[in-house]
Amino acid sequence: MNIEELAAEIGATVVVPGQDVASIERVYAGDRVSDLLNHAGQGTLIVSNLPGTQLARLADLMDLPALCLVDGAAAEPAAAAAGLRGTAVLVSRAGLFETCGLIYRCLQQERCT
Repeated sequence: MNIEELAAEIGATVVVPGQDVASIERVYAGDRVSDLLNHAGQGTLIVSNLPGTQLARLADLMDLPALCLVDGAAAEPAAAAAGLRGTAVLVSRAGLFETCGLIYRCLQQERCT
C-alpha cells in the first residue's frame, strides 16, 4: 500500500508527500529514538509522538518512506527536514494507540483482498 492511500484510509493529513510513491512494508510505533533506530528500516512507516528534527534525521539515516506523527502534532520541524530528504510526513488526529489500530486494520484488509 502506498503512503497516500494509507493516509486517506486512516484519516491522516499528508504534510509532506515525499519524492516517490513509496510502499509500506512494515510499521513500527514508539517514542524513544533508540527503539526506533533498532526497529526501523527501508519500507518502514514510523508512527511516533516525537515531532522534532530527530525523527527527520532517523528517516534520513534509515531511508524511511514515511513518518506519521500523532495527536495532531505540529509537524513543522520534522516536515521541513524530512521533505528535503524525500520522506513523507503524515499527521494523524488520533493518538498513538488508535492510529496504530487504524493502520493495522487497513493493512490487514489489503492482504485479504
